[in-house]
Amino acid sequence: MPAKSEKQRKLFGAVVRCKETGECASDYIQSIADGISLKDAKDFAKKKEMVKEGFVPFSVWLEEKEAKCTCKCDSCKDGDCSKCSCDDCKCSGCKC
Repeated sequence: MPAKSEKQRKLFGAVVRCKETGECASDYIQSIADGISLKDAKDFAKKKEMVKEGFVPFSVWLEEKEAKCTCKCDSCKDGDCSKCSCDDCKCSGCKC
């Protein structure tokens, strides 16, 4: 179960460091480390992935947006927008 807060994540990050290196920041961290496995401590120290369904990264969205030509002329339909000279074409040589 990932941490529910940033403070909890940092606490268990210190516990993981304590279990791996043996150098504990405090007696409190040591007591927590004694009562939990390394696997469980690592599980608590990780962040919960919070990606909404249908999320598209900005870089992917931008590539898709730039790649689509809205012009309906024959040269754009053939895939060569560089030869397009109509006023409707706003792609200026896109990769459609």
